[in-house]
Parts: sequence; C-alpha cells; structure tokens
Amino acid sequence: MREFGVGKSSLEEHILEEIEEVADDLEKVKGEEITNLSKVMTTASCNNIHSFIFGYRYKHDNESLQQLIKAIEDIFSGPGTLSASGLFPLLNLFMIDDLKSRREGLSKLKKYIEKHISEHRELFDPDNIRDLIDMYLVAEKEESEQKSVMNPAALLASIIDMLAAGTDTTATTLDWSFKWMIQYPDVQKRCQEEITKEVGPGRMVRLSDRRHLCYTEATLMEIQRLSNTSILSLPHVAVCDTTINGFKIPKNTIIMSSLISVHLDETIWKNPKEFNPGRFLNESNDIINKEYLIPFSIGPRICPGESLARSELFLIFSNLLHRFEFSKVDPDDILSFEGVSTVTTSPSPYRLKAEPR
Repeated sequence: MREFGVGKSSLEEHILEEIEEVADDLEKVKGEEITNLSKVMTTASCNNIHSFIFGYRYKHDNESLQQLIKAIEDIFSGPGTLSASGLFPLLNLFMIDDLKSRREGLSKLKKYIEKHISEHRELFDPDNIRDLIDMYLVAEKEESEQKSVMNPAALLASIIDMLAAGTDTTATTLDWSFKWMIQYPDVQKRCQEEITKEVGPGRMVRLSDRRHLCYTEATLMEIQRLSNTSILSLPHVAVCDTTINGFKIPKNTIIMSSLISVHLDETIWKNPKEFNPGRFLNESNDIINKEYLIPFSIGPRICPGESLARSELFLIFSNLLHRFEFSKVDPDDILSFEGVSTVTTSPSPYRLKAEPR
C-alpha cells in the first residue's frame, strides 16, 4: 500500500488518532458493562477507511459520520439471522423484504461519495496528494494524452466496496477479537506482556513493532481463522469448461469458494476448533502456516483492501490491549462462539468491561 499524506498526517497517524478516541470512549465507561462494542468498532473502522479515501476523519459524534454508518448498516442489514454453519448466507442480499433498505442505503452512500469526488476535482493539487481519490486523479491526468483505461464508474464502485465491505468486515473482526480475549484471559495476558516488553508503557504500538510482536500477531491470525467473518468468497464465474477433483464445472457456472472449509480442515490444523495462537508459531517464535490462513480470500481476486485491513486490525487490537484489561462482566457468563450470519458472520451479543491497565 503506497504511503501518502492524509490531510496533515500519514494514514498510520490517522489510525492512531482514531485509537486515542476509542480509548477515550472506553475510559468514560471504565469498569462498567459494555454491550455495544460492535458500534464502537464500526465507528472506528469506518472513520479509518474514510480518512484513507477522503483525506480526513470525523469526531465520533459527528452527524455526517453517523449518517454514513447508518447507510452502510442498511446495505448490510439482513432479514433475521442465520447460523454460521448454514448454507450461503450471501443469499440474504437478495431477500425481497430487505431490498428497499439496501437500495436506500446504497443511494445515500453513492451521493456522499459523488459529492466528495466532485470536491476533489475542484480542489485537486498535484503537489499535495492527500488520499485515494487524489491518487486516482493523478493517474487519470497522466493518461489524459493516451488511450485512457481510467474509469470514473470503477472509482465510484471501488469506494463503495471499500467503505461498505471494509467497514463491516474489519469492525466485525475486531468485535470477535475482544470476545475471544475475555474468553481466554491467559492469551490476553500473554499478548499484553509481549507488548509491554517490546513497546514499553510510554508510547503507542506502531506498525514497525509488528515484527517484534509475534504472539500478538499469531493471536490475531487465530481469531481470524476461527471467527470466519467471511464464510464464503464473493461469487465468481468459470470462464471455461473445467474439471476439479473429478467434478465437471461448465463455463459460466457461478462459483463461491468456502473459506471456512480451509480454516477448519483437520488435514491442515491439529484440533481445528480449538483456540490456540501457538499453532502459528515455531520454536523460535516465528510466524508459520500463514499461507493456510485466507480470511481475505486468495489468488488474483484477493480482497484489495487486505493491506489496509491488516494494518487497522493490528494497530487497534494491540493498542487497546496495551491500554485496557478486557474481561467478562460476570465470571460465570457463558459465551457462544457459533456466530450469527447475514452478509458477514458476527459474534452473537455479549457484554464485557474494560479497565485501564
């Protein structure tokens, strides 16, 4: 991911600013029961992606930000729930009863993006590349005297994908992360000890610290493997007749790969349903087996937002663990990790509390 200025700061600085605001929100309710952590994570994730695309971020209580999040939530709203073990949760997208709210959410999101693209065109400065839209305008200008392959409609579609899919999947993964941490406080403690040792108490965790925080990184990997925010890949179409493992697949067949089948494959993982970050570490504490972890899919159609999402997940997860101790409200609380699926798979409702360390 190319680094560029986002307003007056780098993308990493904007994410760290966002983490500070999340920490302030948690400080206000320290020790109290929290039942809406998903809302906090959604706000943070949307704001981070917004800064990457548009060059600035909002305060959490900003009305425009909340309206944007509402539009995204409308797009991802589902008619009821579906067990995470159920078939084809993506089909919820096409349920008639919910098409109206999806259309309205998409329309609002489209108008918001088009307004910002127009403003960027008016204020474009090639010597001050602030964000994704400016990068597009640079490429568009460079190709203006040639046969251009730049497509404004594709830019709009890409931004819609990043805001809608990127916000939901990253926020949901973070929501899962802290549910796993309160279920396995020993894992949380080991992450915190590693962060304290490698980073120290006086500063925030940076992306440059990642290579020294192998257990923390392995914990995030295990969270992604077991949570399976995306059970299936997006639909693809076979471009020709082919045969895979004896199965004939005719040309134009719609194909959706099962990501969860890889993450729970007993031939790859020992005790695949067990939560064990150590499976991603060797005796030297180096990361291993990462090629079998495919939460962003795999191949030439891998999620284009992978790099941004990985940066967000690492920085938010590690910095919040650095600042807070997360725990069950009641030690006797029994947590379910079955998950609830609409377009993505979210953790079933749970409560927790956060105490400053």
